[in-house]
Amino acid sequence: YVSLTTNGNLLTKEQLTAAVENGLDELTLSAHGFTRETYEYLMTNGKFDLFRRLLANVAEVKKQHPQFKLRINYTINNDNLEELSRIWEVAGDELDILQLRPIQKIGESEYQDFDLTNIYARYDAVLVPLIEECRRRHITCLAPDKQNIIVLKENEADDNSIEKITYCYVSPQECWQDDFDYRKETFESYAAAHHMGRKLFGKVFGRRARRKADVTRKMNYNIK
Repeated sequence: YVSLTTNGNLLTKEQLTAAVENGLDELTLSAHGFTRETYEYLMTNGKFDLFRRLLANVAEVKKQHPQFKLRINYTINNDNLEELSRIWEVAGDELDILQLRPIQKIGESEYQDFDLTNIYARYDAVLVPLIEECRRRHITCLAPDKQNIIVLKENEADDNSIEKITYCYVSPQECWQDDFDYRKETFESYAAAHHMGRKLFGKVFGRRARRKADVTRKMNYNIK
């Protein structure tokens, strides 16, 4: 299953058609606003007109390739929460999967409002009707439950050892572990040198009971 994640602003109809014909199963569009002002404010260098044009191109491509799927990945914050109700007038009937992510600080970003209080308070008024409408339209919705948002507001679950090893964040400023040198090491050599496998087995089979991490900061969805 081949999926491409992009903001889509440079993706032409010809490129999209060629990609689908060569095996692209899904296009995941990052879109963090459904008005011009919010979209262009939150999507650095993004153009709302190009986003709308791409959605029209997706509709044309899907006529020839009905198995092709469109996913929208929407990071919810205090500036775009209320715009979720406008998704239908923007995305139309082409949406197959909607992925809703409450904002969180994973790496460095220009946007700095990570407060989830209002998102939690407005969950029943904004997110619940949206999830129900997705179900009515037979659209898969990946969304957090209310308790998932609480987990994001509080500290991470205690037992996140596997997550820390398998989630390897890389940016121009940082690379996974502070002492990991990507120029000289591989994941395998680093893991062996730091006995990561032994430590994981100790967490799983050790005598001290660990609280099961049902939700983490990186995995906090439920399929609706």
